[in-house]
Amino acid sequence: MKFLTLITALLLLAGCGSDLVEKDPTPVIERFGLEDSYGKSFEMKDQDLIKGINASIQNGRFVATWSVDRDAYYAALSLSYDAKASASMQFWDDFCAADKACGDTTQIECRFSMALYMSCGLTGEEFPDNPEVYVSDMISELPKRLYLVLETCTRDFEHCDLEYHLVELQ
Repeated sequence: MKFLTLITALLLLAGCGSDLVEKDPTPVIERFGLEDSYGKSFEMKDQDLIKGINASIQNGRFVATWSVDRDAYYAALSLSYDAKASASMQFWDDFCAADKACGDTTQIECRFSMALYMSCGLTGEEFPDNPEVYVSDMISELPKRLYLVLETCTRDFEHCDLEYHLVELQ
């Protein structure tokens, strides 16, 4: 009888605290795809293959696509000298949510111009939240290999995830 009571008590204790386990708050990047200026599509498994972003082909158009495990988070796209974005230049960011242009799944068209500007989405005076960013400080000459980095964070920036694609600006 004592053995049965002990087993019952252990089972009850094993169930205690299971509601206390917190889910990781980091907005995890589940997919990060890139379509380069030549129309070739790449996924995260291809992140170390060189993708061409050519200012003279399709007006430097490239498309970034990603999926995150939630629909409310902060996202940023940057050019970086390394895959960790330790020395980077951000050219797009937004607070994403289900009712915005970026959510749990996002596809955004970006451009690299011959004047060395990088931008995403609609630009111009009507769209002040999407500036064209002059990236010449990172480009000593063309072609130039850099990393296109996607970073997602909680809205308080305490928990972040990062993925990248190796690109060649041409």
